Amino acid sequence: MAFTTLSSLVSTITGMTVTGVASSAKFAYRPRRINAAQLPILFTRVPSRKRETSTLGYAQGLKQATIEVVIFAAMLNLDVPANNDALVVTLIDALGDALETNAETLGMDEYEITTDEDTIGDGATPVQAIIATVEVSG
Repeated sequence: MAFTTLSSLVSTITGMTVTGVASSAKFAYRPRRINAAQLPILFTRVPSRKRETSTLGYAQGLKQATIEVVIFAAMLNLDVPANNDALVVTLIDALGDALETNAETLGMDEYEITTDEDTIGDGATPVQAIIATVEVSG
């Protein structure tokens, strides 16, 4: 199977099993508010889609899309950095494994996983974020 629509891509991603992320903690798009007890959570953001003309006869090339899969791992708390770092490393491996297991369903061409700080909620509470940039085609 290959990428067809952004809607189906988001559904496939939020349906993936990522060890360490509860199924009730997966959201199609960034939630406005969360409770720290819900962490880690997974959601998607920044989808884009493109399609190139592949010949002078204006035949269509493959549909392509880029989407970010984000996991908010833990609230940033200077009292427990080693615990947070260990959790982040475990979740990076789990997300990579989930993407590779679902590569054919996603139509995945490649992915890259990085970490960064982000915020959530009105109080802009800082969280440790894992961000997978996933490129797909179909």
